[in-house]
Order: sequence, then structure tokens, then C-alpha cells
Amino acid sequence: MTDLTPAIIVTCGLLCDIFGAYLIAKNILKPFASPYMRDIGDSGTLNGGALIIENPDYKRDETSYLKSAKFGFYLLLFGFVLQGVGTW
Repeated sequence: MTDLTPAIIVTCGLLCDIFGAYLIAKNILKPFASPYMRDIGDSGTLNGGALIIENPDYKRDETSYLKSAKFGFYLLLFGFVLQGVGTW
């Protein structure tokens, strides 16, 4: 190992931490693109009623955001481990 190797490991860990924190913050602060509930009834007609269902697009967006946030969390943990290894 050269004298520069620990600095490179710590820098890679810091980059993983920054990107992981970005993914987590992006998914927490970004609102969902589609509404939670959707009306598929005929509420616009004279005697129509509302038929409210859960929006499947919302579920898709939610699972996508959760996967991205989970990846960001693991990337953050990996970055902390790299920083610990680099300074040890």
C-alpha cells in the first residue's frame, strides 16, 4: 500500500456518502407525481356518483421511491464503512 491509498479509500467513501444522502433527500423531499386516490366514477353526470379507488400509478411511484431510498441508505452505510477502513 502506498501513502495515497487511505486517502483514496476515504475519498471514495465520502463520495458514496454524498450520493447516498442525495438519494435519500431527493426521495423524501420530492412529492409524488400522481394523486393517492383517483375517481373513476361518473361523477360529472347528472345522477352520477363518485367511485374512488387507489391510484395504481401512486403505488408504482411509491415503490420506485422506496427502492431508490433504500439503495441510498445502503450506499451511505457502505461509504461510512469505507471511511472507517481508510482511516484505520
